[in-house]
Amino acid sequence: MTDAEERELEALMRRAYGPGADIERDPQALQRLRDLQEARRPSVTIEPGAVEVLDAGASVPVISVSAQPEPEPEPEADPWWERVVERVSRLRRSTVLIALGALALAAVLVVALVLVQRVQTDPLQTGATQVARLAVDEGFEIPSILRSGPNGDVPAYAFEVFHGLRSVVSTGGIFASGTPSDCLVVLYESDARQPDSTSFSGPLLGECAAGGFPASVQFVAGADSFGEELVEAYPDETAFLFVYDSDNNEVVVFAS
Repeated sequence: MTDAEERELEALMRRAYGPGADIERDPQALQRLRDLQEARRPSVTIEPGAVEVLDAGASVPVISVSAQPEPEPEPEADPWWERVVERVSRLRRSTVLIALGALALAAVLVVALVLVQRVQTDPLQTGATQVARLAVDEGFEIPSILRSGPNGDVPAYAFEVFHGLRSVVSTGGIFASGTPSDCLVVLYESDARQPDSTSFSGPLLGECAAGGFPASVQFVAGADSFGEELVEAYPDETAFLFVYDSDNNEVVVFAS
């Protein structure tokens, strides 16, 4: 429509809908209003060549119309059984975590009990404190003189060095008398480095087990020049007790 036709349409609409409407008494003006309103309606465009074939020789034009986007469907609520499965899964995960925590706590308790049991009390009830547990030293060659038997062929065990002192346990040995039993000797590491030696030179302390009493050796550090290296780690006049723990094959050291 032209600008003049737009102005004409506005004037006719005022005569039709405005105050003092009189267009009903003017048939020509009423028809002109209808014509202009019809001309003002938007026309529908048909894309050239866009047809949908229905059958041979027949076609229908496809009218392009801007389609409104379809609303997205709202998510359906989870079925009740899916919610139940999810809750059960959460419970199972919580149960697994609780079970793992219980196992970890049990392991800690077991280790703690083992450690407590490994700390022996003072066998003589003198208030001594356990300061070391000496394990077997497989790499040390024990002098034959410290073994029992005519050729020193009875098994014996050497233990880790404790401040320069070496502990050796054998069945019988140079301190044995009567029934063979476990015998413990404590000597300087530096005096026991000849595995084929049948003689010995240097301070040596030893005792054997008797009945239910374990093999043990006791002395005061520095007394008679024995345990001089211990004096550097412990005050002078500190007493030590070496006890053979046959159940664990270890030598337990107490200090008082």
